Amino acid sequence: MLCDVCNATVDSNAPRVSADTFRLLLDCGFGLNETNVQMVMDGGVPRAEAIARLTAAYKTSQSDWVLCDVCFQKAKSNITS
Repeated sequence: MLCDVCNATVDSNAPRVSADTFRLLLDCGFGLNETNVQMVMDGGVPRAEAIARLTAAYKTSQSDWVLCDVCFQKAKSNITS
């Protein structure tokens, strides 16, 4: 199993956030991993468009997001700030 943000390996007890919470996190600037942005850009897409595409795709997700401990801590700090 992998973290849905950074692709780090996690176990089945990894923290999860709801799709609604993840959308709020995206609005706070959390959730876009540079590796994922770069993968889209490698297809010839400009950076701003890559970010817009990923954000739009992530915002349509209806499933929970699995996070590694590092991403979960970052998410918590984004929610509380």
